[in-house]
Amino acid sequence: MRPRENDYKRYAAIAAAVVTALGLAGVLAGVLHAAPSFLHIRQNLSYTDYTSAYPELAISADRNYLAATWVEGYDENSGSKGHVYLRIASESGGWSPPIEVYHGSASACAYDRAAVAISGTTAHIAYVVWADCTNRQNTRVYYTTCSLTGGTCGSNELVLSTTTQKIFWVDIAVDEDENPHLVFARYQQEESDLHGKILYKGHTGSGWGSDETVYAGTGTDNHTPAIAWSDDCAHVVWENETQGDILYRRRCAGTWAPSPSMMYNSTPDYPPHSPDVAAAGGRVFVVWDSLAQPATPYNPATRYLLYKRSNDSGVNFSPVAYALDVGTDHTGGIPDPYTEHVVGAAEETAYLKYLQPSIALNEDGWPAVVWHTGGVTGTYYTYAISGTDTSVDWVESKTLLFGGQAGAPSVAFGGWVTDTIPLLHVAYMGTSGDSWDIYYDSNEAAFIDLPTIYLPLVMKR
Repeated sequence: MRPRENDYKRYAAIAAAVVTALGLAGVLAGVLHAAPSFLHIRQNLSYTDYTSAYPELAISADRNYLAATWVEGYDENSGSKGHVYLRIASESGGWSPPIEVYHGSASACAYDRAAVAISGTTAHIAYVVWADCTNRQNTRVYYTTCSLTGGTCGSNELVLSTTTQKIFWVDIAVDEDENPHLVFARYQQEESDLHGKILYKGHTGSGWGSDETVYAGTGTDNHTPAIAWSDDCAHVVWENETQGDILYRRRCAGTWAPSPSMMYNSTPDYPPHSPDVAAAGGRVFVVWDSLAQPATPYNPATRYLLYKRSNDSGVNFSPVAYALDVGTDHTGGIPDPYTEHVVGAAEETAYLKYLQPSIALNEDGWPAVVWHTGGVTGTYYTYAISGTDTSVDWVESKTLLFGGQAGAPSVAFGGWVTDTIPLLHVAYMGTSGDSWDIYYDSNEAAFIDLPTIYLPLVMKR
């Protein structure tokens, strides 16, 4: 259940006390560095007894606003099928209470994840709804906008609906004119039918355009698409699990590139997963994980974390053989792989399958990447603020950010912690009792020492 209003007042009072204490300690101790704002401190964003899953995080261009979305179960048995929630934060105001974007139930529920992007002071949200939550009938894609300044949302707009095909995944990007662009995976009947297509649908400013096929993939399983927008282009990536491929295709000025570009090619026995894409400053980065060694009865599966880049807005990428290791730039297969999961792990860790990397670029086109290692050793990160046309100068190489069962992260570049250390905002899943909650944290506390506060003892007479 959601916390009562009095709970939020209590949290606010605690936060105010912390901020006041930090300010007093700074005066007494002569602190040289500013303490992190309340926004940058670890917080539980969902606070429920039900499952909250797969957060998405977006940041405004001026770096003042954050928007975090997630799907939350409608009861204790529904898992990641139910409502869509949004929380908004600003540097000056901290986090808002949860805003219900969509109310789910057994008769109609949002499924797994909600995607979010920001333009100006508006959050753009897309999500998939099953009209029958138990049988996945009449799948629909909805879109809505919410004000970052007022915290109010518009009506839920039906983008598309189908009774003969199934939609399992949607992602969103927004162009320079604040028009949303969606990609989604659509199947003939069920996800296991291996007839998954990657489709696109964009808004023209006056209405939604028609469905456009990014990749037909006849007889193959294509899913988990991601989209980014930059330089008047939509950049789309997805996985073809049947053939063991990661594919990329771009749409510029309304025209699709003739055919997809191959980012990675493996085999069906060693499929790559979880692609993500980011674009800025003329650069496009694609990141994914790839199976290094399948699980055995005595050893967990292991995976590599790889990337490729383009320096000309997606026109050219390096050859398939030159996929590089995230955080080191070694070619794939040389570095030590990550453990995917622990053999015999509890079923709840299934939410954290694979490495599920998330990537963001700063204004100069350099990446930050976050990922997890199966939810048993935590969430890791790496970032760069410089490089060359052929390499990335990774500053932090595969550093543990949060320990424990923490994963499915989403990252956004903020401002700067120091002149050389960028601020990274991260939303992620974490265990809370018997359920999963959505947490926010940043890397700021690791680089700024908070003052130790000694309060005087007061005794009653």
